[in-house]
Amino acid sequence: MQKRKCQTRLLLILLVCIYADHSHSAEPPQLHPQFYAPVEMVTVDQWLYIANQDSGSVSVVETGENRIFSETLIGQRISSLARVGSQAKLLFTDEAKHELVLSSLAQGHVSVIKRIKVPCSPVGVKSTSDGTLAVVASIWARQVTLVEIHETVESGLEISKKIDLPFNPKEVWISDDDSHAIVSDAFAGHIAAIDLKEQRLTGLFNVNVQNIRGLTTSTDGKYLTFSHQLLSPNSATVRNNVFWGNTLENLIRSVPLEVLLTPQPNPQLITKVTHWLQYPVGNPGNAAGDPGDILFTSDGELFICFGGTSQVAHGKDMHNLLERIDVGSRPIALATDQTERFIYIASHFDDTIEVFDRQSNRVFKRLPLGDGQPTYSLADKGKRLFYNSRLSLDGWYSCNSCHVDGHTVGGLNENLSDSNKFSPKRILSLLGTGETGPWAWLGNKIDLDGQVLKSIHITMQGGNSGLAKGNPAPSISAFLRTLQPAPGIRTARGELIEEQIKRGSHLFETLKCSECHAPPLYTTVNTYDVGIQDEYGLKEFNPPSLRGVSQRYGLFHDNRAADVRAVLEDHAHPDDSINLSEADLEALIHFLESI
Repeated sequence: MQKRKCQTRLLLILLVCIYADHSHSAEPPQLHPQFYAPVEMVTVDQWLYIANQDSGSVSVVETGENRIFSETLIGQRISSLARVGSQAKLLFTDEAKHELVLSSLAQGHVSVIKRIKVPCSPVGVKSTSDGTLAVVASIWARQVTLVEIHETVESGLEISKKIDLPFNPKEVWISDDDSHAIVSDAFAGHIAAIDLKEQRLTGLFNVNVQNIRGLTTSTDGKYLTFSHQLLSPNSATVRNNVFWGNTLENLIRSVPLEVLLTPQPNPQLITKVTHWLQYPVGNPGNAAGDPGDILFTSDGELFICFGGTSQVAHGKDMHNLLERIDVGSRPIALATDQTERFIYIASHFDDTIEVFDRQSNRVFKRLPLGDGQPTYSLADKGKRLFYNSRLSLDGWYSCNSCHVDGHTVGGLNENLSDSNKFSPKRILSLLGTGETGPWAWLGNKIDLDGQVLKSIHITMQGGNSGLAKGNPAPSISAFLRTLQPAPGIRTARGELIEEQIKRGSHLFETLKCSECHAPPLYTTVNTYDVGIQDEYGLKEFNPPSLRGVSQRYGLFHDNRAADVRAVLEDHAHPDDSINLSEADLEALIHFLESI
């Protein structure tokens, strides 16, 4: 009996030792998130690294075998990744934790080296080719952060410079000689040029478009090429205008780098870009909603994601229609292997990487990032519809086209909400909109489902689409109710001054601003005449919520005010009877920029 106990004990000890040794050398525990939502990819040698937004992980594909090799948890909400020069290192941005993460690579494995805090909501990152500097775009802080990358683990990452911008940045591009970075607008059409040697802003530009994506260099190296959409404010959303692409076009544009990289006399003034090459994608009857990531192969073939129609198009002549292939839901990122035979396509909503073989001209393999069996809530279904341009006539545009990621492109749109043509109104942000009914500028939509249906049938002319016939309104409304307001810019930048906020909040009450913009939602259900009117004399409007007001590009129904300061100074809102001292004006603005 004693001998058997000893044998049993020795067996248990042996098993524990074997298990301990196995645990030390094995892969990290398998992750089982609900959704992965891949957003960006990069190839390093024979490995493809995929940033997964919702799971906060990086998945690795072995390109030689075209199989998922590993997965590592990196953070909470990974928004972008970039290779560090030619080194075996990657940079990740964590939008939720407001971090830049430096990781090392070894045979398809990823290990975190260093994390540092960066300004609020980093969504884009690129590294110089020498691997010494990273450029980080923070969307709500409206800042670009230059981060030095050191060789030693102890130093790792160090913030060198923060550059304020008058827009919400997202995409980052760095010149081949590491001299300049270009950062584009997440929502509207702004572009900033930054001298990386002197670490200063050299120019601000506006190309008067929206939804800029896929910044890349043209094949001849002379142009910055990107995809975008173009909204015509006075083209009413009637069937003919939508069908012919008059209301909203989907395009590829190439702007001369010489124009963008030439230092401007006053870099703080926004210059309109007037020289470019333009290539439409899609055509009447077969549109290409929400064009996105762009990839050029070394032999000059173009690949582009059509996120709204769930397609990828390719060809060597942008002057002719590109060949399209159907892929997973919302293709969002492209990458190639070392040989450029295979193109990898990240399908954001399908949690898959599809492998396109250029030789056979077909997708021959789908690599699932998870188990492929998520449970979809009503809001999850609504989110997928929100980004689906098949909900509109012929696939021209999605809800996301004008309300990018739930926010707004900031332009004017004639969607007949007031029953009149040629009186376009500013496109409102949908962030926080689930709590702030009634909806529309006239406050005449008291039911969110009804407003959604109106948008589908009138704004999108999608009443005959198969998706519309399935009554998508409840699910889209459920998704909209999950959207949180954008943080005030001073909150995002960490520039809050308690004394100023108290003084500004007190002024907000004593000046009776709260009668129309009542806290905590900073709106009310009524309409008010504040001394402005539209082209038809309409002058009573429902006040939009002031939450996140400092994150918008224009204010009032017609964008006549550039920002909060212009509302108070130039337009004496709400009337001319209020005279503020300079100190009071600054305190009130400080408060408004904090909410």
